[in-house]
Amino acid sequence: MKFKNIQADYHGKIVLCGLSGRIEPQQITMLLGQNGAGKSTLMEVLSGLKKAQGEFDRAESMIYLPQKNEIFDYLKVEDLLAMGKKSSKYSTDISLINTDLDLNDLLNREVLSLSSGQQQRVWLAYTLLQDKDIALLDEPLAFLDLKYQQRLLNLLVKLKEEFGKTFLLSIHDPIIARSFADVVWLLDSTGLMVGKPEKLLTRSKVNEFFELE
Repeated sequence: MKFKNIQADYHGKIVLCGLSGRIEPQQITMLLGQNGAGKSTLMEVLSGLKKAQGEFDRAESMIYLPQKNEIFDYLKVEDLLAMGKKSSKYSTDISLINTDLDLNDLLNREVLSLSSGQQQRVWLAYTLLQDKDIALLDEPLAFLDLKYQQRLLNLLVKLKEEFGKTFLLSIHDPIIARSFADVVWLLDSTGLMVGKPEKLLTRSKVNEFFELE
């Protein structure tokens, strides 16, 4: 998936200007930036949900999981996951994802009855079960405690290596990006920096980019 010279606004203010890049296939790319840098806007633009100027070569097989997800029916977890599995053609075992994200004890619960962290795990499972080559995950670690953050990240690595899946995640933690990302995007008002985590996420560069003392 490629994009060139994209420009987009957020509530009338230009937040993305002249960005170009490429989501590398079968890689985990992690997008970092300070609050207000335009990470969510970029994710929405790449998913096609938000209009923007520029050139796009989007993948036909792609799914986007936003930060906030709502469901209005009293749907059980197992029914929501079955909807995701129904659209899947590849051989990911639903029990594998349920086990990795610890959902087996939640299957008979209604999604609306769950805590924020439990709901996040359900929506992640729903997304990962679908037969899409690229998954755009906007702050997928939100609401997850450390145990489930680690489980999710290990699951993404597994899906990348075994099924050739491609992921773009927006996150806040450069330590996680350095440990799990194949490619790092750093977004700020000057544009988009792209590179390997070991080169972009040195201590000095992280301190400078995030304005740490």
